Amino acid sequence: MLRVDDEALCPYHLRLTQASQPDPEALAAELLASTGNLNTADRVNALLANVVKQLARQRIDRRDALAIGYLAQLLLNIVPGVQKEYQAIRASEARQALRKSIAQSQARVRAAQTQTA
Repeated sequence: MLRVDDEALCPYHLRLTQASQPDPEALAAELLASTGNLNTADRVNALLANVVKQLARQRIDRRDALAIGYLAQLLLNIVPGVQKEYQAIRASEARQALRKSIAQSQARVRAAQTQTA
């Protein structure tokens, strides 16, 4: 948003300027609603939808909306890589759990064989 030096305004226009500027924390909360950690295309699209809504309500500046749109495009470009990384981690964890389960089963079988022998 366009910022005006507070000292350059009379008290009346200073109040008008301050009243017209949304609370940054509330605006951020509205923009980030339903976006999680922005690691999927759906969540990035939710951010873009929130930006469009706020832009339509004239609560954010056009330049800010453009910057967020550009950053969202960058996020969308890395989403496939992030998803592959998560899949690789999950697959590795699944393999480790399977190996542990097999080792435990083999240990039980060996224990049962030594008890019967």
